[in-house]
Amino acid sequence: MLKEIRKTATGVEYWDTQAKCVVVEKESKGKPIVDAVKQFEGIDFEAMQVKELKEFAEQHGIDIPKSMTKKELVIEQIQAVGV
Repeated sequence: MLKEIRKTATGVEYWDTQAKCVVVEKESKGKPIVDAVKQFEGIDFEAMQVKELKEFAEQHGIDIPKSMTKKELVIEQIQAVGV
């Protein structure tokens, strides 16, 4: 199932709940093209501080509760959405 995340200049981004990846729909010469993108692949979350992780999550539309302050829990929350 695809859930619309946001509209960008390059196309519409959807979250594929079954494949656990971002799907980008673009148009090329009037025809839609769909690319599946594994999100957050190769990002070293362990090297980030909690503040940086929360900023990263906010930029990617991931809700992190303000009360969540443990680095491991924040990383787990991000990866649950983006893997």
